[in-house]
Amino acid sequence: MNKCGSLVSPPLSTKQYDTKADLLAYWYNDFGLESIRESKTGWIGWYYWTWNHHDCATNPFFKAVLPADKTPDPYDPSRHPLLGFYYGDDPVVLDWQSYWLFEHGVNAVCLLGSSEDWESPENGNHWMYQLFHNAPNFRKLQYVIAGPVPWADPAKPSIAAKVRSQYFQIIDELYAHYDNCYCVTENGKRYPALSFLGENALLSVFDQSKGIDKTAAFYVELADKFRSIGYDGVSLLSVFPDSRFDEPAMRKFLEEHGVRRFLSSYVPYHVDTQQFTGGTYEGLVDSYTPPDDPHTVLAVGNAVHTHTPHESGWVCPGNTPALFERFLRKAVEHLDRHPDMKRIITCYNISEWAEGGPGLQPNVQDGFGYLEAIRRTLVK
Repeated sequence: MNKCGSLVSPPLSTKQYDTKADLLAYWYNDFGLESIRESKTGWIGWYYWTWNHHDCATNPFFKAVLPADKTPDPYDPSRHPLLGFYYGDDPVVLDWQSYWLFEHGVNAVCLLGSSEDWESPENGNHWMYQLFHNAPNFRKLQYVIAGPVPWADPAKPSIAAKVRSQYFQIIDELYAHYDNCYCVTENGKRYPALSFLGENALLSVFDQSKGIDKTAAFYVELADKFRSIGYDGVSLLSVFPDSRFDEPAMRKFLEEHGVRRFLSSYVPYHVDTQQFTGGTYEGLVDSYTPPDDPHTVLAVGNAVHTHTPHESGWVCPGNTPALFERFLRKAVEHLDRHPDMKRIITCYNISEWAEGGPGLQPNVQDGFGYLEAIRRTLVK
């Protein structure tokens, strides 16, 4: 690969502050990774989204994969990252991103990936290897891992053993060795957090979507595994949750076995669902009416406007740092009114520019606006 230009490593943050709530930001990274450059789509897959692919509106590859009535969104220089064209697995880039997040009041990040074969630059998890090993400011942040949630095919043999092994590997190779994991604390006990981006998918794996008992048993296994490395159990952030886990008898069973389970989300929820498919970001913020359930974790988003050709198809324009700040303030005020809720707010997103629009990282149009909104709203 040819590289031009260079970045000087950031200083090690010495920031000390208290926040009004813990902000847990989702970090999905598929930009400029060697694993994607080496994949079957080659450089086209590597330069895919509108901030780093200048000819996406005319490139024949994109025209071939899109319906005839759609064209890719053109390159938008206003959305260009202030870092410039960057490599997603460059440790200096990752260190700057970690530095900026921590300096502006982000307590923790939720990483979509694992440690499986992560030493190899050709592996999709290599950016996480760089983050844990070669980005000093990442140690200032706490982390949560979003584990695999594959759907099981009823026509094929069960993949439960494989999925169980993958989660145990995450605990053994990450949580057991890197102590800056994010924990939910209750009565002095610590429950490291795991994120499930699809509890409904796990039910297909362990119960073939016919019940919940085997999935519940898997949750207990996770708690036992965490206890074996010195914690008091596990806290689960369950996206697309199944309400049967909220029944009193099941919740009591799980809590007695060290499982703390919370309804969560990858993107903003508890809003008018029309906002995602034809509304505006301001309307999304204004319609935010979260519950006061102590087993629910609040979720916000700095943008949810898809860039074609990403398949999500969200149409929710109008996001700005000022509106994002209003969104965050509504969430904090809701927590103030309901002290039984955990003071945790998940945020979509750090760098998923294609599916949701600009991430928290600074860009040409907004500068540090989204990060400054976090600091003004959350840092005491």
